[in-house]
Amino acid sequence: MLNNYGDIKNNNNISPGKNLSRIKILPESLISKIAAGEVVEKPASVVKELVENSIDAGSSFIQIEIKESGISEIVVIDNGWGMDDENAILALQRFATSKISEYNDLENISTLGFRGEALPSIASVSKMEIKTSTENGKGLFIRVESGNIIDKKSIGLPRGTEITVRDLFYNVPARKKFLKSKSTEFNSIVNTLDNLAIAYPDIHFKFISDDKLIFDLPVSQDAKSRLASLWGIDIVKGMVAESFKDGDLSIDLLLGHPSVARKKSNFQRIIVNGRPVKEWRLNRVVEEAYGTLLPQDKKPVFVLFLWLPNNLVDVNVHPAKLEVRFRDEWKIFSWVKNKVRLALQTSLVIAGDDIKIQDIKKFYFKKKEVKSLSSRKKFTHQLEMFLTSFPDRIDKSISKVTDEKTFDEELEKPVIEFDYWQYKGLYIFIATEGGVWILDQHAVHERILFEQILKKLDGEEIESAQMLFNVVVDLSLKDWEIFNQYEHYFKKIGFEIKRFGGRTVTIESIPSFYGNPDPKQLFIDILESLSEDKLEIAHNEKIASAFACKSAIKQGVVLSKEDVTKLLDDLFSCEIPFTCPHGRPTIIKLSLDELEKRFKRK
Repeated sequence: MLNNYGDIKNNNNISPGKNLSRIKILPESLISKIAAGEVVEKPASVVKELVENSIDAGSSFIQIEIKESGISEIVVIDNGWGMDDENAILALQRFATSKISEYNDLENISTLGFRGEALPSIASVSKMEIKTSTENGKGLFIRVESGNIIDKKSIGLPRGTEITVRDLFYNVPARKKFLKSKSTEFNSIVNTLDNLAIAYPDIHFKFISDDKLIFDLPVSQDAKSRLASLWGIDIVKGMVAESFKDGDLSIDLLLGHPSVARKKSNFQRIIVNGRPVKEWRLNRVVEEAYGTLLPQDKKPVFVLFLWLPNNLVDVNVHPAKLEVRFRDEWKIFSWVKNKVRLALQTSLVIAGDDIKIQDIKKFYFKKKEVKSLSSRKKFTHQLEMFLTSFPDRIDKSISKVTDEKTFDEELEKPVIEFDYWQYKGLYIFIATEGGVWILDQHAVHERILFEQILKKLDGEEIESAQMLFNVVVDLSLKDWEIFNQYEHYFKKIGFEIKRFGGRTVTIESIPSFYGNPDPKQLFIDILESLSEDKLEIAHNEKIASAFACKSAIKQGVVLSKEDVTKLLDDLFSCEIPFTCPHGRPTIIKLSLDELEKRFKRK
């Protein structure tokens, strides 16, 4: 027995040139089977290629039937243009296609298929039947085994195409052994059809497995409606639906609410020019755009439709056309990230209700513009109605009017007065008309500092405060490397740190607005936070998140009413006030209705 590479290398039986045959040209039947291995990996590959052909044929209805997870039979029926006799025969030959004719056409591909290899590749590893017609009543039937036509005749058939694939890999038993379990192969087909059905809501899809209807999706008015049929209303109801267009780039976004985020990326879809693709960098771009709306262990739910000129995207980089490459990719990625953030900041619906961030800000800040008693009463009533409609997960706002006579006293005071109390120097309770709001004072202050620091990082250097005594810090090798990487950021955000020899530094100044944290511990904690970042968000966000976390109000700090008012004003000035930089909620609501249910009043 050969136990290691050395034994293999020294074995005379397989030495180079000893028993190897001469180089020869492979027979066409073997070439077809090898080529099929690139295109036809599993039953889902067959389904994908056949359904894509149906879409390219202009079908408005596509029915997919499978048996034994597609291993014993796959049938795809459509009402597309169909093929005449000549084209049906040509379609079974390798690299026969109507979609491109010269090299330059590869830079302007607008169809899902284009190589002309899917049908012959599938036919070479299965038993296939084709029924097709370009006009009602007259059609062609073809039977193929192992890529060879064994029967052909005219038949009566309505316009469209029906392709049946049986006994997949029957003539390549080694390939068949590598198929997964039937449940795995079935789920792969479901995922394939899910992608295509989302990408084409204007097509009626029907899917049947082992004579059981899995789904029947009539034409939908938009992608969000189609998504509700596939993913369920609970995921879709809080989604942001926004579209943007800048020059040749346009994007349609369906962005899931943070409350439906998942541990894995199963509910993320990217569709480029109508083609569902896997582009992990675009997935990461969207995740970064969500940023602090989500905990680091959660991934957003989204569907992204990106439209751009065909010559800016290469769809010919993967055998199964599952991946694409972009020209000026970082320009495109940056544009996508900005649009996702803009959509979230302006249109995020709070926990499924039809209330948006911008609407809330308009109501809250309008209090400073109200000048008369009557208008104040009207506004206060509107705001109270607004607050009582808020949901229970993550939310923002304050309080109720406790005494109407305050309206006539000082115009400078906020319109809305509120009662509050602190619990354990950590939570702030505010009584409202609709219940009780609970704020995490650390999370609130953390969000405020995070956005303030981000704005400063985008501008000039932050003012420093000189320390009375320099602080000496001896860094580990790991922390030293991180400091070298981010040293210029520390200077920009208000630290003055000097090298003291070896891996030792001295902290001489700290940012002026950070209060009085322990400078050494703050510095070390920030280095540690930077090393642990998992989302790889922008450097400015990493720095801002680290500083905000370590500098925010801690548990045990007692706040005055003025302090609470200032916190609320600053919080509602934030672009995303609902969560701290780590994705935890800043405010939750305990509604009056819930309290009454708890006390058995309802």
